[in-house]
Amino acid sequence: MSNQQASKDDNSVSSLLGVSNADGASTVTIYADPSTHRLLVDGIGTTGPTGLTGPTGPAGGVVLSNQNYTSGATGAVASVVTTTVGGGDANYMVVGNVNCTAYTSGNFAVQVVYTDDTNTVITASMQGHFTSGYGTAISGAGNFEGQPIYIRAKAGSTITIKTAGTFTNLTYNVSGAIMLVA
Repeated sequence: MSNQQASKDDNSVSSLLGVSNADGASTVTIYADPSTHRLLVDGIGTTGPTGLTGPTGPAGGVVLSNQNYTSGATGAVASVVTTTVGGGDANYMVVGNVNCTAYTSGNFAVQVVYTDDTNTVITASMQGHFTSGYGTAISGAGNFEGQPIYIRAKAGSTITIKTAGTFTNLTYNVSGAIMLVA
């Protein structure tokens, strides 16, 4: 097994990682796409460092993720992070986190919008722990620790994590992650 380490200012190195596949012994190559920050697995819907396309559906236990962070938001964030489902219906875990750094008033939520495998568009507010307790509403300063939601999304559709609600004199940081679970 080879082992390469990227220098701190070079995030575009591909390397062989010690990740077992279904036989428990073989390794697979994982690439980090420097523009999208997605992890892509060689042989699972990709062609390696050139022509990175990501998976086309469930692929033998491989988990890929797409994530993003936005700081200093003062209103709704229409797309914290988004991904497009490949060529087959697929299962995903989605999660969001908010740190409300300044607050006067408002009431908002982290939501996921997706099309399920029955072709129904779903908008679901994420549950999580906040300073006021467990629920979906963010209504004060502090950290909202979101709980993951397991969804099944339609092939070719888009999954988006966003914030929605009422925003009055508040500032917050928000992050989200969308993970393909095969």
